[in-house]
Amino acid sequence: MPIKVGWYIEEKVTYLQLIGDFTNKSFIEAANYCSQLARSSSTEQVHLIVDVTNATSGIEINSFRKLEVPPNGGWTMIVGSADGIARFTGSVMFQLLKQKFKFVDTLEESIDELIDIDTSLAPKQANYDIIIRKEFD
Repeated sequence: MPIKVGWYIEEKVTYLQLIGDFTNKSFIEAANYCSQLARSSSTEQVHLIVDVTNATSGIEINSFRKLEVPPNGGWTMIVGSADGIARFTGSVMFQLLKQKFKFVDTLEESIDELIDIDTSLAPKQANYDIIIRKEFD
């Protein structure tokens, strides 16, 4: 499956992994499923980690207009995007959505950054066996 969605830290950090080639339709469905997970949480702020380390296709800009932003959405960490154009596109998109975001190199760096930002997270909460709730083609 090219896209996996679940919890990185139950009720506090959602996880979206893009693998290989994927369609924009699948990306939108998966991202909106992350938003549903966040909305189902009683936590004041739910963060998102988007792992593009193994992605081989990109996301069309017009896809971002179809994304549902949860009212309790926190920071978004984008893991593994070394491409300058992808970073620029992502920056523009997150600014238009008025979302807080940061590009990082590794999954471990993403959780370290979130722990620094959100004191309610603790290193021992990180689940390196990510709980996948749904997969998208």
